[in-house]
Amino acid sequence: MAKDEAYRKAKEQIKQARRKRVLNLSHIQLTEVPEDLASLTQLKVVDLSHNQLTEVPEAMASITYLQELYLFDNKLTELSEAIASLTHLEVLDLSDNQLTMLPEAIASLTKLEVLNLSGNNLTELPEAICSLTQLRELDLSGNSLSDLPETMSNLSNLKLLYLSNNILTMLPESLGLIEVLQELYLGNNEIKAIPNSVSQIKTLKKLVFSI
Repeated sequence: MAKDEAYRKAKEQIKQARRKRVLNLSHIQLTEVPEDLASLTQLKVVDLSHNQLTEVPEAMASITYLQELYLFDNKLTELSEAIASLTHLEVLDLSDNQLTMLPEAIASLTKLEVLNLSGNNLTELPEAICSLTQLRELDLSGNSLSDLPETMSNLSNLKLLYLSNNILTMLPESLGLIEVLQELYLGNNEIKAIPNSVSQIKTLKKLVFSI
């Protein structure tokens, strides 16, 4: 689909979504999101997945009651500070992009429960990610992480943690303080041993680990 045609289609979809709570602009090879999006302040779900976007649209900052945002399979290289406005966000999927870092502004997403960052180029995590204390699911698989913040233990509601296919050599002992963790995926890293604190988590039902 040509760039102009994708943009025209997006504008038409936005026009039709004036009174809707869900906007689906996926799979249209979109490279730019029309500014009209900013007027749809009633939206709860926005799907911009499977496009050609290189940045999070600034217009997103106006949709302050948004609960779910899907941006997977785009060409995002950075996450705009505008993300800080989405304080009601509960699900954020940024998988399969080209992100190399996360902004400190991500700490503003205090209601976030599901965060998918798999398949990016992250080499480190900001301490800010450990402020997301409502997180239940965190997917960091398929990046280039070599270590994790000691403050990961602040993620006290985390039940699912995906860390496969990174270059981790060890896990912080404090990870064992996440007392509700149920599934931990560690395959294809360089970890030689699991901290005792982690193996003793009573709620842990599944631990995937390879040497």
